[in-house]
Amino acid sequence: MATYLRLADVDLETTGRAAYTRAASILNSAGRAAQAADCFPVFPAHLAALRDRNRRRPTLIAILDKAKLH
Repeated sequence: MATYLRLADVDLETTGRAAYTRAASILNSAGRAAQAADCFPVFPAHLAALRDRNRRRPTLIAILDKAKLH
């Protein structure tokens, strides 16, 4: 899961819809990996921090909402 989160963070260093969509896809994979590894409580905390850090990127927030990454 940590690898997925790092990959998503790297994608989010770049702005733009394409980078945000890639990051959302990676975050979906991270959520599935967290659930499979039985460490799911860590994932929502990371996602909340990510949303807070990027609250001034409305397109990113909209893409995360559409992907149901709350």
